[in-house]
Order: sequence, then structure tokens, then C-alpha cells
Amino acid sequence: MLTYVLGNKIVSEQSPLFKKIRRKIAVRFKPPILIAGIGRCGTTLVRDAVVNSNKYYSKAPGFVVTINGTDFANGNVYKTHDFPPRSLPADVKVVFMYGNPMNAAVSSFKAFAGPGKQHYVHAHSPFADDHENLFERDVLLMEKQFRAWMQPQKFALCAVRYEALSDGSICDQLGHFLNCEMRFPEFKERESSWRNHERRSELENTYGKLAEEMERFSAITIFSAIEVPGGRLNAELNPAGRGALFRCLFLPRRPEPQVQQLLSRPHRITGCTQDENSQIPAGHGENAGHAERPSAPATLS
Repeated sequence: MLTYVLGNKIVSEQSPLFKKIRRKIAVRFKPPILIAGIGRCGTTLVRDAVVNSNKYYSKAPGFVVTINGTDFANGNVYKTHDFPPRSLPADVKVVFMYGNPMNAAVSSFKAFAGPGKQHYVHAHSPFADDHENLFERDVLLMEKQFRAWMQPQKFALCAVRYEALSDGSICDQLGHFLNCEMRFPEFKERESSWRNHERRSELENTYGKLAEEMERFSAITIFSAIEVPGGRLNAELNPAGRGALFRCLFLPRRPEPQVQQLLSRPHRITGCTQDENSQIPAGHGENAGHAERPSAPATLS
């Protein structure tokens, strides 16, 4: 057994004091992780997988209602249902979780019923009083949140479809992005599905097109950071070394046309890219989810 001299003390590597010091040092090298996502789409599952698989990561105290202004600390895993922030500290690793909106609506209808409607506060939706109309209107703003997140931000972002967590290779790639171990419990299908729900037709009318839009993305998608103060940031996939996914190069304000095209497209780890003909509406940029709020919930038709 090894022993160490700490000040005027001699301690072994098994002593509580040594373990405490070792943990403090290790945590300093574990960047904060932010798990964002649509409600009932795996944010808690992914957060717990990180914490349970890595002894130097812990659940951050509380829930992040508003990302902007949050003081992120190393070694903590945060959870939020907020819209994308204007900016983030450079070391924060971000994951966005989404899933079939019809199943999310069915699950949310049961999970978020009752007094308080706290989830509506977390999702920044003003329509808590319309919870009973969840199958008829997108009162949880799932469409707006999805479109706000699923585009390049000022920070690197890994987006994962909840249903893909049953695929071990997807979980491995997520762990690669976060540079940490990822051990998930056995994946279980949702207890209730929109396919056999008594209000299936309403769900399809409200969320069907959003579900199709989600399916056009790969199961796991990497969005490169595209902008930094004083210049643009070109982030490329770099296969050399675990945890070295991005190689960042500062570029002039007006990059060459081929570089501009690179900056405008998300990089993807697996599968096909988004349909070239599909468009994500503008207006969800740096103030997405904060500058604009809909006067009424959108209904997909």
C-alpha cells in the first residue's frame, strides 16, 4: 500500500483524507454537463447514466429552469427543459434529448396532471391551464423547442433521439462525445403508446408532422459551434483520440464559400443527414425561447 506525505501528515492511499483530496483534484478535470430536452424524452435517464457510471460526476443541486446566468461547476451534471441559451462557458458539454412527440404527449398528460403544473414552468410554456388540451394543441411547445435546439448554436451540441438509446452503439457514441463512461439500464419501451391510444387521431393531427421532421434527423447528431466573439469558429470532427471530437480553428469574419457551407451544416456521427429539402425556420437564434413566446400554442396540421 502506497503512503503519501501531506504537510506534516503521512497518509495511505486508502485513507478518507487521501480519497477526499483525490476526488477534489479529479473533479477539477471533469467539465460540467448539461442535459437539455423535451419533457419525458430521456433527460433524467441520461443524467443518471452519467452520474451512476462515473464516480467523479454528481447530480447538480436543483433543476436548471433558466440556463442563462447559471453558474456551472465542474463535476456536475445539470438537467433542463429550457430553450437554447445565448451562450455557455466553453467547457460545458451539452446534450439535447428529444423523442416521438406523440408518445411524449401521452406520457406528459399523465405525468404532469394535477395542481402546480411545474413542468410548464420548466418548459417556459404559459399554457399550464390548457393541460387538458395537450392532445389537441402543442401546449408544451415541443415543436418550438425542437426547432430551436436542432440547429448550430454558439456551443457544440449532441442531439440524441430517445428511442435510439436501445442501441448500444448510440450510447457509446454519446459517451464518446461526453468523454465519459455511459452505462444504461436495460431499455424499456414506454408503457403507453400513441399507436393504441383512444385519442390517436388527435395526436396524429397535432404532432404528426413534427414526428416526421424528427425522423429526418439521424439518431445522434453533432452540431458544431459556429460563432464566437470576434470571429467564427469552425469545429470539425477529429477522430484522433477519445474526447477530441472537435478541432477548433478561428476563421476570419468572411470565410471562403466552401468554409461557409461547412459552417452552415451540422456534422453528424451516424446515419444519413437531414433531408436537403427540409427547412428549419429562422427566428430561433441566440434569443430562442426568450425573445419570443407564442400568443397561442401551435397546432401542426
